[in-house]
Amino acid sequence: EALMKAIKKEKKKELDNKVNSLLIPEKMNNEIFKLNEKITIGQILKNLSDINKNLKKFGVEFRSDGDTLTINGNILLEGHGHMDSVDVTLSGSNGTQSFEFQEKDGKLTIISHNMDGSEDKLVATLESKEIQTTTKSKTDVPHIAASILDLFGGEYTLENQNSDLAKNLPQLQEDLKHLRDVMKSKKQMGGVNEINKFLKEEGVSIKLESIGEKDIAVASVLTLKGDWATSHHPANRDIALKNGKEVPGVDLKNIKSYEIGLANPVVQLDVQGNSNRKVYITKMASVPSELGGLNALTRKWTKLIEKTSPTTQNAHIPQFDFKESGDIKELLGAKVEGGIIAQAKYENSVKFNKKGFTAKAAGAGSTFRSLSMYGEDPIKVDGPFVMWVVENGVPAFSAHISEENMNEPTYI
Repeated sequence: EALMKAIKKEKKKELDNKVNSLLIPEKMNNEIFKLNEKITIGQILKNLSDINKNLKKFGVEFRSDGDTLTINGNILLEGHGHMDSVDVTLSGSNGTQSFEFQEKDGKLTIISHNMDGSEDKLVATLESKEIQTTTKSKTDVPHIAASILDLFGGEYTLENQNSDLAKNLPQLQEDLKHLRDVMKSKKQMGGVNEINKFLKEEGVSIKLESIGEKDIAVASVLTLKGDWATSHHPANRDIALKNGKEVPGVDLKNIKSYEIGLANPVVQLDVQGNSNRKVYITKMASVPSELGGLNALTRKWTKLIEKTSPTTQNAHIPQFDFKESGDIKELLGAKVEGGIIAQAKYENSVKFNKKGFTAKAAGAGSTFRSLSMYGEDPIKVDGPFVMWVVENGVPAFSAHISEENMNEPTYI
């Protein structure tokens, strides 16, 4: 029997006869159904998979495919689409509970209907899309995208107003005020030769294609670099990763370590002669893949660090050298004062060795006018990790480094 398809309250008795003794593990109440907790479809399916074995004998199964949540093959939620209200009654050692799944304003809400007739309760709010993650090395510098929009000037409208970039643009553009000393930019009307020359002089290899005489081209480059503070006494020493691979590493002493609730501590590396620039590293296997996703996390972690007292330890960190480039997809097709953004490219790179680090992010775009004390053992970073640089309190550069990019840079 199909479990869903707009099963209303008047059909509860019929449903109870079909599903009347499902076993609900205690962790379901502890981890899933918390009042007003925001969780993703991916998270709830991870937990619900633990009860799918019990559900199966009653012919009931929850599944997730991308951002679609189904019950017995029938779509319960798909992206930001519409769905009927669905009631699901579960019975177990802790009694009987009826949960109503209902989509509203792009979110899936779960309401608990108490069988004793007492007031209904909002149990949880689920994001209507699953967060996409990656285990590969990646950089995340949404400030470059914000700078490009700022250079075009005037009002703008992004194609996807629900993207992380769109939601965070006001904060990102406010951040730019604190990054003026480390950013350079260029704007050109009716050509790209000056823009491409500027990018080349800044050590960036991306180029814009030719444009019309009434079109606009812009570029922005963010450069963050520094030598490690002498108090860290950096020294080269290979590090054995958890997977058994040995890569070039750096020993650092007198580093601050913060416990902010993550699975691993966050270490702080100080830059010689610049108290406003700090580098943070924490071991982490995967991160959000969408532009702005990792930056949002490092912004949150930076605020937690500011409220946390550090301990002093040693650290052993891999050296790395990573570069990536491509299109800034979130900007393509956006409407700006100069027309529509037809080109939007980026190139980000980060290097880390015994001497120090260099992080560079560049972006370029053009319009088309279609319309007008030490720990006993060092903190060992022996696997993929997140590194971010805070400039004047702003997490200006974030990167996730996997094993394949743990190589000694030829220069900084």
